[in-house]
Amino acid sequence: MQIRGVILAAVLAMALAVPVEAQQSPEGVWTFVEIWGETAEGPWKIGAEQKQPNLWIMTEGYYSIAGVGGMAPRPMPPEGATRQSLTPEQAAGVWIPYTSNSGTYEIRGSTIINHPMVALWPMSMAEGAEFTFEFEWDGEDLLVTETLYGTTYTGRLKRLR
Repeated sequence: MQIRGVILAAVLAMALAVPVEAQQSPEGVWTFVEIWGETAEGPWKIGAEQKQPNLWIMTEGYYSIAGVGGMAPRPMPPEGATRQSLTPEQAAGVWIPYTSNSGTYEIRGSTIINHPMVALWPMSMAEGAEFTFEFEWDGEDLLVTETLYGTTYTGRLKRLR
């Protein structure tokens, strides 16, 4: 009986010693709830009360990201407007803050590498294009850090499903 108790305690200790990262998977449906970073002008943060709609889905090697950037909702086009009837300024207000890309992903250690197959921005679909995020766990939240165009930012994702 004592030997079984010792073995059970050892197995339990080993299970508890497995890092949280190994116990959790980034697969699921996520939403950014806050994003922060630093530029040459100093630190910045988009908090939960300012964050615009977004969705990040990761499942079985595929991902899809869609979201509105910035801290304010996109302007609604004039009533009755079509894509073709928007002025350049109206079109910019509607489309520039929006991002979307989908494709495959792989995980190497604590790095998520997205390989876009379809994207709003055509250059994101160029052969060899990829987006790399370092990730870590903060309890149930997933923190992802990326450097893009010389700016490093970190986003906190909450699991929706």
